[in-house]
Amino acid sequence: MAWQHEILMPTRKPVDSWETATPCCATFCVVSKRFKKNYIHRFTATPAFFLFSPWNPVRRACIFLSTNQYFDYVVMTTILLNCVFLAMTEPMEEAE
Repeated sequence: MAWQHEILMPTRKPVDSWETATPCCATFCVVSKRFKKNYIHRFTATPAFFLFSPWNPVRRACIFLSTNQYFDYVVMTTILLNCVFLAMTEPMEEAE
């Protein structure tokens, strides 16, 4: 499977002018392709869990998974199946 993501270098500028929530923190952007459209995902460049740097292989794998186009479908399918199985269960009878 080809790596479809492009990771941009850390920057201290917001992506858009309306994003001024954390102007002092370094961020980096991941451009992912989802069904012939490019999407920009913004992540903080500070260490995750005070352990994983932005270029750590574990963090890169998690970013790749969360920005993958099929990950959304897996999550939505899991939620829908959970709702179906919750609706199928029979209520417990009250003990006397």
